[in-house]
Amino acid sequence: MLPSEPSEAIDMEVWVEQEIEGCEFPDQRLKRRFGKLLGQLGEKIGAALPTACQDWPVC
Repeated sequence: MLPSEPSEAIDMEVWVEQEIEGCEFPDQRLKRRFGKLLGQLGEKIGAALPTACQDWPVC
């Protein structure tokens, strides 16, 4: 669960790593892409998917 207060903010990369730590991916590229997507969504909580991932094609 992500913190809702700025004073409780954590590093997004650390949070993403913690969340996908136990996941098994058949290919490390999938893990990296999923981590990027999860990080983008986490940084824009409440935003529509197109807004949260507007630069996805460059990832």
